[in-house]
Amino acid sequence: MKEITAIGIDPGIANCGLALIEGCASYSLLDTKLVKTDSNDPLGVRLDMIYQALCTMVASPPAEELGLIAIERCFHNKNISSSTTTQQVIGLVHWTVYQFDVPVIELTPQALKVACGLGPRAKKNEMLRSAKGLLRHDFKSHHLVDAAFAGIAGILHKRANACRNL
Repeated sequence: MKEITAIGIDPGIANCGLALIEGCASYSLLDTKLVKTDSNDPLGVRLDMIYQALCTMVASPPAEELGLIAIERCFHNKNISSSTTTQQVIGLVHWTVYQFDVPVIELTPQALKVACGLGPRAKKNEMLRSAKGLLRHDFKSHHLVDAAFAGIAGILHKRANACRNL
């Protein structure tokens, strides 16, 4: 089966993780970007920083070679403002990617963990260890680990759908 290139995204307004992944039977981490924004900046400035980073990453492989964008779905918690800004980042991603005509999927945090060989209740330190072994990379941020897992889960999702259509 042909290699698939995907961008995985851990959407956050303070820390947005982006990971460019390529793979089929095994996976390669091609690039990562952690977009850190300042809470003192207006929301528009913060969203623009994420937009610029995403556009740069989408353009790094030609858009026609990019198989999909996979976003970790917003985990609803008790912090409403955090969930709201995360949803704004997800909306920005959908709008940005629409301009490049690349498919987008949203996956639950549990789906990311299971797709990468972990249980649905895996902890951050387990995810970090698994990502280091799977991608042979020393991750400095769990946001980048989540983004990498989103990319891998997206590739697996696309492969599964391709097999169903045979």
